[in-house]
Amino acid sequence: MCLLPSVCRANRKGFILLLAWALSISVTFGFTQPIQYTPRCWRASDGLPHDAVQAIAQTPDGYLWIGTQNGLARFDGMQFTPVSLGAEGNSFQQQAITCLVADSGGALWAGTEANGVCRLAHGEVLHLTESRGLASDAIRSLCVTRDGAVWIGTTNGLNRYFKGQFSYFSITNGLVHNVVRALCEEADGSLLVATAQGLNRIRQGDVSTVNISTDLALWSLRAVCAGNNGTVWVGSHEGLTGFAGDESLHFTTFNGLSGNIVKALLEDRQGDLWVGSYGGLNRVSGGKVLLELNQDGEGFDMVNALHEDHEGGIWVGTKGGLYRLGIGVFTT
Repeated sequence: MCLLPSVCRANRKGFILLLAWALSISVTFGFTQPIQYTPRCWRASDGLPHDAVQAIAQTPDGYLWIGTQNGLARFDGMQFTPVSLGAEGNSFQQQAITCLVADSGGALWAGTEANGVCRLAHGEVLHLTESRGLASDAIRSLCVTRDGAVWIGTTNGLNRYFKGQFSYFSITNGLVHNVVRALCEEADGSLLVATAQGLNRIRQGDVSTVNISTDLALWSLRAVCAGNNGTVWVGSHEGLTGFAGDESLHFTTFNGLSGNIVKALLEDRQGDLWVGSYGGLNRVSGGKVLLELNQDGEGFDMVNALHEDHEGGIWVGTKGGLYRLGIGVFTT
């Protein structure tokens, strides 16, 4: 059975909810969660370009795209197809992929470790580099907003790419740090910008600093997620923090997380929050912090990326391979 049927077939309100949820929080290990997920794993021996999976995205046609330390692959639910980002000998070939995002028109945007951004659409590849106006060729994050703009987080600031033109944001016009590691659009169209030294919000071109707490302003952020109830979640080197308005909650290994370096966040269609860290994978569901285990009954190793597919499956990119967590028993 194919894993991707669509391919095979062709602010304040948040704090009240946050507080109520926090008061009922508990830590549960094993498989006692309300929804049970069955994991399956793929590695380089199964066709991946590399075991270390760093980015995952799905285009509207249903294909899943996997970015690894040694290049990009397309997955149709049955097999992986390596995808070149350049001609033979081109520096884009087999580049380490750091981030992926699909736009509504079906194009895939791929950020690389040191060679800028590639746009794949209709069999053609567009390269965006410093020579064309990009802030830096070292790409750390990507986000496509509802207005069609592509936001590109680099190690030297943030670019907005729209209709072939770049605009630039840096510490000189409001960012708290030039290393932009994660991006997320909020319900009102604002952009959350997680940097190496705090969080910014960009609303209609205006940049502001989000003051979650005195300490958090100095934290090195790795991930950001805007919840449907208005809560904003950030992952840092110091754990997971959720906030709404001036109130915040903080989670570390002392109250349920598998690791304190939180690299990836995802709120799924059920409203559960998935938390990927260098120590493993957790899920916040039904007022419980759950420990998710792999197919061998062990914790996940260094989670780099999370993605929910069109069918509700959760994909997990780790140091040691690609996983899909599906509801119920997995069959092929």
